[in-house]
Amino acid sequence: MSAFKKLSGPCAHCGGPIEFDPDSIGQTAPCPYCRRETELHLASLLEEPAIPRRVVIWTAVGILILILGLLASLFGLKLLEKKAAEREQDRQSLSVPGAR
Repeated sequence: MSAFKKLSGPCAHCGGPIEFDPDSIGQTAPCPYCRRETELHLASLLEEPAIPRRVVIWTAVGILILILGLLASLFGLKLLEKKAAEREQDRQSLSVPGAR
């Protein structure tokens, strides 16, 4: 008898839980549910992504907001440059005698 706790793993055929001693890993035994011989092994852990989906989504939203802010700033600067050029043209046309 082992001094360790019992381990549990699924049956390869029916998926039913099978409890066994740690010494029995890799051996075959009959499944108590479907009675078929199955290899005793631990259940595989579900793999979780390294970065949670929530973090990825909020990072993408933040980057999108930054890009939109940059584009709005560039659009605003172009608009101001255009207005400044129009103002400069108006000043030059006013200072030239006989213009207009």
